[in-house]
Amino acid sequence: MAFCNSGFGTLPDGDLSPFAGDAAVNLAIVALIILGGLGFPVLVNLYHYREMRRLTLHSKLVLLTTAVLILIGVLSVALLEWTNPATLEGNPIGTRLWMALFQGVTPRTAGFSTVDYSQMYESTLFLQIGLMFVGTAPASTGGGIRVTTVALLVLVLLAQARGQEEVSAFGRQVPRGLVQKALAVLSISALVVIVTTLAIMVSDGLRLVPAIFEITSAFGTVGLSMQVSQELSTFAKLVVIGVMFFGRVGPITLVLALSARKPRGYAYPQEDIAVG
Repeated sequence: MAFCNSGFGTLPDGDLSPFAGDAAVNLAIVALIILGGLGFPVLVNLYHYREMRRLTLHSKLVLLTTAVLILIGVLSVALLEWTNPATLEGNPIGTRLWMALFQGVTPRTAGFSTVDYSQMYESTLFLQIGLMFVGTAPASTGGGIRVTTVALLVLVLLAQARGQEEVSAFGRQVPRGLVQKALAVLSISALVVIVTTLAIMVSDGLRLVPAIFEITSAFGTVGLSMQVSQELSTFAKLVVIGVMFFGRVGPITLVLALSARKPRGYAYPQEDIAVG
């Protein structure tokens, strides 16, 4: 379940809170979550590294972005929840650190938890929603807009800040078409999350944070909840099901559809417009 980022469990109450301070359980599950989220192209590249003696640009971006996101997740939980009596506070320091590590990794579409998410501060939930929206790497067992999409957008910002026309990383130039696909995936995914969040807010009278948490968790195929899934109306449940299907299949289908389209045999004249 951890490697496949499904988040299902057969333990009592469906969570891992009794093992919050268990080093073996935490390390095993966290390691499997990360490995499943790296994607099979990266795992194959790492497996053959001794022969190839190089990592592909894809692998480098996935590994670097994954490390940064994990660091952000762990530090945000530790700093924001350290004094929350309903989550981390009251536990031994060692247990708090394990809980911060676990909750920093699990939003990457894993779905396990060692704390009650409905008791977290909204500031923490805000960052957890962002991590769920990003998700894992392409061709992995997780969902989300994918870490490479975020990496490409960061590279675009860096290129603009440097006044460069081309987008590059690690001595390699990224094709402009990939940047356009990343922007398309981000825009459509954000639109789907916003519209469906509004839909279940109106239909079920949910507040913003529980609603967008539920929808983003569905979009990233995460499986986390603020204890509102069971109380959703039939309409809201159908919306969540649709978002889960889109989150798993939609972005991939969109990229494949954009890749399959034939370019036009002509080009329009350029003209500038005001931006910002």
